[in-house]
Amino acid sequence: MAVNARWHAGVLAVLGVLFLPGLAGATEVDAVDAEAMPGAVDPTPPASAVRATDEGETFELEDARVFRSFEVYALGDSPLGLPLASVTGGEEEVGFTYGACDDAHSCMPPLQVVTYDACVRDLHYSGIDADERLRVRGVPAAFFERHGRLELATGSSTVVVYGYELGRERLLRAAGLLRGINVDVGADDPLPSRRDARCG
Repeated sequence: MAVNARWHAGVLAVLGVLFLPGLAGATEVDAVDAEAMPGAVDPTPPASAVRATDEGETFELEDARVFRSFEVYALGDSPLGLPLASVTGGEEEVGFTYGACDDAHSCMPPLQVVTYDACVRDLHYSGIDADERLRVRGVPAAFFERHGRLELATGSSTVVVYGYELGRERLLRAAGLLRGINVDVGADDPLPSRRDARCG
């Protein structure tokens, strides 16, 4: 799968009650101007970024573009000055990793965006309490793990932005760069509202 299990120890991916918009205490965060972000030029990652899946098959950008199970999102070519390092995918998630670790066995990538099927991972249930609940680009969102992980509930997907060393503001700036890979949503557009998932 796209994300090493150790990065998400204790996080359960199960069906949950949909996170309700307008929840008390939530705040609204507008999309961030992509022009203010270094390297945010190319709206889609290069097709050369490929990594093997757990099954030994390769998953490429083109696979994400034709993926139909749920909407897939990414950040572009070099968000926050971090180049796209790999694209991974499976039946329940598609991930884009930006930047690299000095030691791949002892650290997490600086920035990663993983889109999950909403039937597998829902914002309302993530195994731990949220640090902060808010609305980002018009949809429910929440920070977890000391503001190191930002989750957004949109369409038929849950988009998770991981950046444990980046901090709250930079993760919000990254969320402002999210754009659809297999759906017509640009970085300047609001994200689609959560749809009722048909989970079998």
